[in-house]
This record gives sequence, structure tokens and C-alpha cells, in this order.
Amino acid sequence: MDKAFIFAEFDNFYAAYRPLTPYGRLVRAALPFFDSAETLNREYDLTERFIAFIKKSRFQADRLEFHLKNMPVLPCDPARSFADETEASEPALAAGCDGPKTKGRNLPPILGAAEVFIFKKFISNVKAVFAELPLEIRKPLAASWCSEELLKALSLGGTGETFHLSDAYSSDLKAAREKLSAAGEALSAMRNEKLKTISKTYDLDFSRREFLVVDEARARKAYGSPDLFFEAYDSANVIAKPVFGPAYLELTAAKEKLHSDERAAEQKVLRELSVLIRKEKNEIAGYLNAVERADVLLAKARLALEYSMTRPKLRKFPSPPSLKKARFIPLEAKLRTLKLEYTPLTFKFSKRVNIIHGSNMGGKTVALKTLAFAQLLAQTGFFVPAEAYETCVYEKIHVAGDEETGRAEGLSSFGLEMNAFANAYADTGRPCLILMDEFAKTTNSDEAAAMLSAISEDFCENEKVLAFVATHFSRLAQQKNAAFLRMKGFDNTAFNAYFSGKTPVQLTEKLKMLNKFMDYEITANIGQDGIYDAIKIARILGVNARIIERAQKFMTAGREVKEAKEQPK
Repeated sequence: MDKAFIFAEFDNFYAAYRPLTPYGRLVRAALPFFDSAETLNREYDLTERFIAFIKKSRFQADRLEFHLKNMPVLPCDPARSFADETEASEPALAAGCDGPKTKGRNLPPILGAAEVFIFKKFISNVKAVFAELPLEIRKPLAASWCSEELLKALSLGGTGETFHLSDAYSSDLKAAREKLSAAGEALSAMRNEKLKTISKTYDLDFSRREFLVVDEARARKAYGSPDLFFEAYDSANVIAKPVFGPAYLELTAAKEKLHSDERAAEQKVLRELSVLIRKEKNEIAGYLNAVERADVLLAKARLALEYSMTRPKLRKFPSPPSLKKARFIPLEAKLRTLKLEYTPLTFKFSKRVNIIHGSNMGGKTVALKTLAFAQLLAQTGFFVPAEAYETCVYEKIHVAGDEETGRAEGLSSFGLEMNAFANAYADTGRPCLILMDEFAKTTNSDEAAAMLSAISEDFCENEKVLAFVATHFSRLAQQKNAAFLRMKGFDNTAFNAYFSGKTPVQLTEKLKMLNKFMDYEITANIGQDGIYDAIKIARILGVNARIIERAQKFMTAGREVKEAKEQPK
């Protein structure tokens, strides 16, 4: 399967697929491949609804994107159990969501304020997302909002996407904070009064300092004062510190006790909020699933609109595919940069096994890539860049042939091809799509033709396989259940009428010439006639005229010999 995605240059398209939430991005990273027509049709149905929603309510869709972008990562998976207070050990409390995720201990019984804030941000954005979605989308996504009381409780800690442990949560918390404030004010007043007395009596200013370094002669005047403490600094100076007295120390100790009371009250509030969140773990898990689906489907709908993609029609296996103006987006983009015209693929295949002949640069590989690209899009739940695409669902999709990975484990290119084919063939006991591009071209033509004939014969007998084989080898063994097709190729008559003997100089001009006179349509290959475009293409690309002329003579001589051998004796 991996090679099929590489062959189809799927990543070039997939880079444009950008879900907005962390949950949608996880789905993107997993690249789901669906082998159920029922599942795919549900995906297509919802994509269509999102497309209609975007078209009808663009501003609403933009607001939906805004709230999806704001969706935070929850501290842990709410689908799994929150820790029960009686079950949580001290290590589990310390570890929280980052610790070992054993059953029943995903979250500590008391969430921290930061974790509560994340849950609040999540459900407030969930509410906003659900409000933007129309009923025809909310219903199949099970996007039902039922956490108003929880959101109201969390909103006592701030409106919108803010949260703090406000006094509104608890009279005990409010009282503790009021006492703390009063103690702080009293301490500040005592400190200021003491520092004022020291400044006035001893001319020492501690207003912005905890201590002063003063010379010993100056300090000697204050030795023995209960308001100051002295210690040696060096041979000429001492350190002076203010002494605030027993009452100040007693009030400082009382303030620490009040801090402890405040923390206890805060923990009580967090415990109560944690209980409320824990009670709605199932609802939160449902929200997460609905948000993930909405995010993924919105991203797919955006792509469908951007690339003019249409819904695939799924037929019963083993229906051969039918394409109408199907576009291979990676190539279309490349040709656009070169200002070259792109030819979409239109063809209705009628057989399970299809042998596609054609010259080099005639479009065989692009035809296979277009098929692979469309099928992979369809089975990963995307719409397809085509006016119409009809296909069936496969359990496996394989590509074999034309290995470009060099040598691996001592195998030649031919060995790599055979290994890839063997792996693909192992899956032919179940619905399987196999694409073979220039298979066995690195061995001699007789053996290659024999291998391809044997493979096509085997595939014709296996109703679990749909196969598309692109090859430049002609005269393969006829199979009554196989379709022999060809790319129309180079239009030499039109080229000669237009060209008038001048060879373009720049490569871009040469490519434009080839593109202009190459017909990339597929047609029936009656009699499997050979296709001889290579010399014509070489001529356009600037190969020396003398070599072109000699090659044509060799081709003519070769055909005459071949025809003579085929004459009945």
C-alpha cells in the first residue's frame, strides 16, 4: 500500500489537507484507508453537506474555523476513566496526566487550575462549534450540546476563554482571602511605621532595601538599639538590618496560616469542579469525537471546492472504473508552472484486466497514476478531481514495476520488481487492485513478454483482481477476458503540417511541441499493433538528424524482415 501512495504522489496533494484541531491532525497523520462502501458513503454524504454549508454560509463557516482553531488539547483522553478519589495514590496525583496511564488513573481526582482551564476552553469552543453547524450536520455527527450547567460553573472563574479561582466559588475562599488581605495590609503598615522610626532616629533608609552596608563609626551610634541588628561586613563596615519585633513576627506566622487556609479552600473548589467534569466524561468524549469529525470533514469539503472535486460513485465489486475528465493534480500543477496544457483522462474500462500499450512519453504512466490517485482519494474518504468517477472498493491496492529505488539487499531492479509483484500477488485472494507500470522492462523483451502474458492470464482467471498493466511490449498473448488498449500517442500528421522543419531551441518549447501533438486518450488496440513514436520524440528533442535518419532506416529494415518471417510458406 505504501508504494501505491508514493506512485500516486499522494503527499503532494495531502499537504493541502489541513485539519485545524489537534484531533483532526491526528486523523490526518494516521491516513485512514477505508475498505467499506457503507463507511465511505457516509463520509461522502457528510462531505456533501459541509460543501453545501460552506457555499450557503461562508461567514458562518469562517466562524466555525475560528473556533476549531481555538480547540485545545485535553489533558488526557476523556473516553477513558477519570481517577476515583479513593483509588488515586500519591504518585498518581503527582504524575497527573503525564504519568503512567493505568486503568482508572488517567486524571488525578483533583485537577489543577490549568487543567480545569483547558476543559473550560474546550467545552466553550465546543458549544460555539455546535452553534455554527446546521441541524443536518449536527444530527449525524451526534453534535448535541448538554453541558450548560458545567460551563456555567466553570464560568464563575472568568468569562470567555479565561479562568481563575475566583471568590465567587466559595465563601470560605472569599473569607480566607479577605483575612489574607487584611493581614498583608497590617504587616505593611507595621513595616512602614518601623522603617519611618528608624529613618527619623538613625538616618538609615530601608524603604527599598532589606539591609544596608554602613561604616562602623556611623553604626556605633545605634549599637544596642532594639530596632536594628548589626553583623560584621569587613574591617571598616557592618551590615545593618531592621528589627520589626515580636508582634510583626506573630502576624507573619498568622498570615502563613491564612495562606494554608486559602490553599485548602482552593483545593476544595478544584475538587468540586473536578467532580463536575468527571461526571460529564462521556459527554466530553462525545464532543471530542464530533469536533474531530467536523474538523476533518470541513477540511475535505474545502479541498473539494478548491480543486473542483466530485463525489465518487461506488459500484459493486468487481466493477471496472470509469473516469470522466479525471485530473492527476500533481502533474496538472507542474504543467501549469510550465504553461503547458493538461489533458484529463476520460475512459470507461469494461474488463477486469487491462493491458495499456503506448510509446514513451505517451501517457501510459500518467494514466496509471491518475487511476491510483483517484482510487486512493476515494478510499481515504476524499472526493475526486474529475467530472465523474465510478469505481468499486478494494481491500488492497498495489503497484509493481519500474523500480526507482536502486539496489536493496543485493537485488537488481528486476529483482526488486519481482519482489514487489510477489508481495502484491500474496493479496490476490481478496478484492485487490494491482497497477503495473513498465513491468520487467529491465530484462530481455522475450522473457518480459512471457512474464506479462502469464500474469495477465492468471489475473483473468482470478475474479478478486482488477489489474492495469502499462507496457511498451507488444505481441503479448491474447486473453479473451483482457482488454488490450493503447494511448493514441503522437499525431505525426498534425505535427508535420505545423512544424515546417524547424526544431525549437529551448527545452520548454520542445516540451510544448510534444504536449501539443501528443494525444493522451486511451483507445482500443485492435490487433495490438506496435506504436512507434520514440524516433519522432527524439527528433523534437534535438537528436542529430543523421542519427534520426539512420534509425528510421533500421526500423524499416526490421519491419520488412519481420513481415517476411510471418508470410505463410
